[in-house]
Amino acid sequence: MGTGASDYSAEQPHALQRGNGCATLFFYSTHYQDNFTLPRLRYGTSTDGVTFDALYSLGIDGNGPDIVRLHDGTYLLYYDVGTETTGFSIRVGRLTLRTEAADLSIAKSDAPDPVQTRTDLTYTLTIHNDGPDDAMDVTVVDTLPPQTIFRACAADGDGICGGINNNRTVEFGTIPVGALRTVSLRATVLCGVADGTVINNTASVTAATLDPDSLNDSAFVTTTASNPPPAITDAAVDKSVLWPPDHRLEDVVIDYDVTDNCPLPVDSCSLSVSSNEPEDGLGDGDLSPDWEVVDAGHVRLRAERSGLGSGRVYTIAITCTDLGGDASTATTAVLVPHSLGAK
Repeated sequence: MGTGASDYSAEQPHALQRGNGCATLFFYSTHYQDNFTLPRLRYGTSTDGVTFDALYSLGIDGNGPDIVRLHDGTYLLYYDVGTETTGFSIRVGRLTLRTEAADLSIAKSDAPDPVQTRTDLTYTLTIHNDGPDDAMDVTVVDTLPPQTIFRACAADGDGICGGINNNRTVEFGTIPVGALRTVSLRATVLCGVADGTVINNTASVTAATLDPDSLNDSAFVTTTASNPPPAITDAAVDKSVLWPPDHRLEDVVIDYDVTDNCPLPVDSCSLSVSSNEPEDGLGDGDLSPDWEVVDAGHVRLRAERSGLGSGRVYTIAITCTDLGGDASTATTAVLVPHSLGAK
C-alpha cells in the first residue's frame, strides 16, 4: 500500500474552490456492498458555482472509495492513483468533515466622553477574524443613536461605507484569518439633548462564512452628553432707582447678554419680578398689581414703598432655557428708597 497521501477536509456537502476559477463539490451518498452500508464520496466540478457537471465516485474501483469512520469523527480514506502504464497504488489519507468557519468579533469605543452637544462624537469599531478560515462577505451594521446625526464614515481594507441617514453599514469582501479591520463613524450630537443624557449605541458584524461564536458579534458603548445652560451676563436696568414714590407704574428696560453652545430657541428668555415688601403692605397705598412683565426686555414697576420700612427692592430675574431644557438665571434690582437721601 502506498503512503504519503494528503489529508482532506470536507463537509456534507463541501465546495472546494480551485485555482482555475472552478469549484469541486464533494458529498456523501450511501453505497451498498456485500450487505454493508458504506459512505460513498462523490464529486462534481462547476465553473459558475451553481451548476455542476456529471458526478463521479472517488475510490478504488470507481464504486468507492472505501471509507472507515474513526472514533474521533474523522474518516480514513483509501483510494487508488496511477494509470495502466505507470501502475496503480493504493493510498490512504484522513478526511475531516467540517465547513469553513471564521470567528469574527467586534469591539467599539467612543470619543470624547462626555461629549458636548453640537460637537462630534466618533465611534471606532474594530473587527477581528480569529479564523480558522477567511471571512467572506462581511457586513458591519451600526444604527447611530437618535440623539445624533450622521456626518462621515471611513473604513480600511476593502471596506465600503453605505447606508441611509443614521442607519450605517460597512461591507468587506474578505477579512483574512488573523486580520483586523477598523471602521470610524462620526456623528454630531444634537442641540436638543439634555445635559447628562446617556447615549447608547450598538454595532454588530455578520458574514457569509459560518461564525462558530456569535456571542462576540456585537459591541455596546454608552456616552454621556454635556449640554451646559445658557450664560447670562451684563444684566442691567435703565432705571435703578424709582423716585418719587408716587404710586405710578414706571417703565423699566432690562438689558443683558446671553450665549449658548447652540442657537437659542425663539422666546428662550423670560422675566419675573419679586419684592422684599408685600404687594399690599402697610403704609404703601392700596394700588395693585405692583409690577407687570411686558416681555423679555421690559417690565413696569410701581413707584411705591412702605413708609414703615427702609425702602423697597424689586428683584428682576432673567431666565433663559436652551433646546435641551437646561436653564440659567441672573438677577438685577431696582430700588424705591424710603427717602431720597437713602438711595
